[in-house]
Amino acid sequence: MPTKKPIKPPAKKPARKAAKPAPKAAKAPAPKARPSASPRASVPPKTSAPAWEALTFPPKARRMGVGFADGRGDVYFGGDKGQLCRSRDDGKTWELMVVPHVKWFLKVVFATPDGALYVVDDKGNPHLSRDEGKTWVHLQLKGPNGSIDSIKAMACDGHRIWALSYGVVHFSELGSDRWDHVVPGGNGVRLTTMALDGQGGLWIGTSLDAVLVLDTAHPDQPPTTIPVPTTQKWISLVAALGNRIACAAQLDESTSLAVSIDRGKTWTLTESHSLVSLMWVDDTLFQCTTDEGLLRSTDLGKTSTTLDFPPDWRGSLYQ
Repeated sequence: MPTKKPIKPPAKKPARKAAKPAPKAAKAPAPKARPSASPRASVPPKTSAPAWEALTFPPKARRMGVGFADGRGDVYFGGDKGQLCRSRDDGKTWELMVVPHVKWFLKVVFATPDGALYVVDDKGNPHLSRDEGKTWVHLQLKGPNGSIDSIKAMACDGHRIWALSYGVVHFSELGSDRWDHVVPGGNGVRLTTMALDGQGGLWIGTSLDAVLVLDTAHPDQPPTTIPVPTTQKWISLVAALGNRIACAAQLDESTSLAVSIDRGKTWTLTESHSLVSLMWVDDTLFQCTTDEGLLRSTDLGKTSTTLDFPPDWRGSLYQ
């Protein structure tokens, strides 16, 4: 019996326990190294966004918002009280003009190839200047059925001027005082906004979770109806450039953004912020929001980068 005591194998167990610290020592540095390469490194730093330069408007200019570049070197920004700023040197210097009889703000600004300058005020009234903003005329547009009032959107495709009012799309040849119209959605369909795509298409938002595409060369032809898979029916914003289309549908604080790169055949749907405007620049979609400032997306709106304005920038984003 006493001979069994020295033969106990458990004496080898401490050797196994002693061997364990070796792998622990090897693994210990690895977890410490991972935090130094935390997921934050995969997020582009704010400095990766393009640099922004604050444009210094004239001292009396207030709440500059909607902008337009005429493609010939002139840049315009409309603001409060009918104020319109123009720069001819890439924003280095600005001249301030005032459109008379405008109490609040300008919501549309654009120029035509023949040099005419158009603006639309917050009441939907169009104004025209043919002398580079020195004098202005409050336009009294008249169509076949009477006056054209409460214009929501207005644009020029180089040949015709297009205006959206209620459920009607009006158009006029450049240099002509005659206005024709079409009712692309039929009676009872509310038209909310519109955008030219640069390829002969006029994209019109509706209150029926769809957009209507009108052929600007043949406006008398029925438009094409393209369903938009948004979570709300009211399409409030449309941006179009070639085959790239973006539609925003908003209800209260909820906004859904549908983006297509094949003219509406397929859509990518995401939730978005409260949007003020949408704009395509090549393959990049810019979103002006009321809560996050200006956003830039290069992946159909799936992800967005907030663009930081200069520290001394002060203002409100409208469009």
